[in-house]
Amino acid sequence: MPRKIGVVTSSTGAAIRDIITVIKRRYPIGDILIYPVLVQGDLAPKEICEGLNYLNSREDVDVIITGRGGALWRSYLLLMMKRWLVLSTLWISL
Repeated sequence: MPRKIGVVTSSTGAAIRDIITVIKRRYPIGDILIYPVLVQGDLAPKEICEGLNYLNSREDVDVIITGRGGALWRSYLLLMMKRWLVLSTLWISL
């Protein structure tokens, strides 16, 4: 079971609050490390990749969540599909 959960998302808004609430409710012994990023716009893919790379480089992070709120999952997926940088970073981190 993971001891430290990395989260790559915006530091404001409903998404991070939901992620924290669910982790604390379902896995209260897990520590959360948040890497705040933009989740929309032209700079978002670069920041998301930086967050993924940073959390992947840490020995103490066992699992990483990336996400955003306020939009359909399909729109998030389309953003990522348009951004090969994020997809390749995710692939390398597997």
